[in-house]
Amino acid sequence: MSVRDWARYFASSSNAAAWADLTETVRTGKAAFPRVHGRSVWQWFAEHPEEERAFAGGMRGATEQDAPFIVNGYPWPDGGVLCDVAGGVGTLLAAILDSRPGLRGVLVDGPGVLAEAEGWLAGRGLRERVELAEGDIFRSLDARADVYVLKNILHDWDDQACATILKAVRAAMPEGSKLVLVEYLQERNRPHVVASVSDIQMMNVCDDGRERSAEELQALLVGAGLRAGGVHRTGGPALVEGLA
Repeated sequence: MSVRDWARYFASSSNAAAWADLTETVRTGKAAFPRVHGRSVWQWFAEHPEEERAFAGGMRGATEQDAPFIVNGYPWPDGGVLCDVAGGVGTLLAAILDSRPGLRGVLVDGPGVLAEAEGWLAGRGLRERVELAEGDIFRSLDARADVYVLKNILHDWDDQACATILKAVRAAMPEGSKLVLVEYLQERNRPHVVASVSDIQMMNVCDDGRERSAEELQALLVGAGLRAGGVHRTGGPALVEGLA
């Protein structure tokens, strides 16, 4: 349970330079990273693979820390198919499948990530239970499942981009399926030890991203053509349902 990658990413010169311009972000409401570096953080990662690897490793470590709360804080089905959308190498998917031997998985991500996931899942003894499916959260994905998961995806983006992502997922969902958003909740005027710091990071570095309240996440789900379901709060992130 290492924080090495997170420490390397947050201490990187690119992230530090964005935080050094936080005053201007507060003044204007516009993210510092593209102002300071002339490109989005995602374009920067594409040009600086070492920083991208540190960021990806940090995200994986965060998911490992959150996984017990997520696995035990939601009634995952004992059978059927669970689809993790933009799920990296399958860190969360593997944790849920380990807890539900009768459940199968679909992992949706880009081709490069899926190539890495192939060996990672095989090493966990789960490769035969997981279908790897290429997909683009801003365009389309071809994956049929009973439950879909988006973990720490929406907080990177503004409402318009979130609407595009959710509509792409909704288009793939069969009737009767569920979408579960896994996000730390930032309720209005209620500081949170994780969500409030992350909210500033999202505001300053990502594409007008932010942490949201349960009500705000439900509004995004409804806007994408889903019905609002339950909100499952845990000792870590919350799980907010959308019903097809």
